[in-house]
Amino acid sequence: MNPKPELLQDMIYSAVVTAFEGGSNYWVSRANPVSGFEGLAGSGLVWWGHKNRYSPGMEIEIEFDNPDDMDSTLVRRFRYEDFVKALDVMLEKYPQHFADLLRGTDDATTGDVYLQCLIFQEVVYG
Repeated sequence: MNPKPELLQDMIYSAVVTAFEGGSNYWVSRANPVSGFEGLAGSGLVWWGHKNRYSPGMEIEIEFDNPDDMDSTLVRRFRYEDFVKALDVMLEKYPQHFADLLRGTDDATTGDVYLQCLIFQEVVYG
């Protein structure tokens, strides 16, 4: 997949927002910006609500339930390149959800599938 940067930004932004605002909150404990989201204080939006920040140089740390031990969590950091790769995984394994994201008809389930593609390279929850 080799779309224009603006399309990548739109798709990643939409998937992350829907995942963080409800699609994945049953297995994601927290998410924090590491880089690329500086200078947002007083903007009136949560940090993940800034579409223009989804670009090379961004990095986000996510804490999530360990699928192998539900009594523990794992923490990993993801860079912009990982978010782009998750779109490729989604296209290959879950083309119907990818199509929803591309058409702009995505919902919480689409965001959840995307975030699982980012973290696990497959759907393990839901």
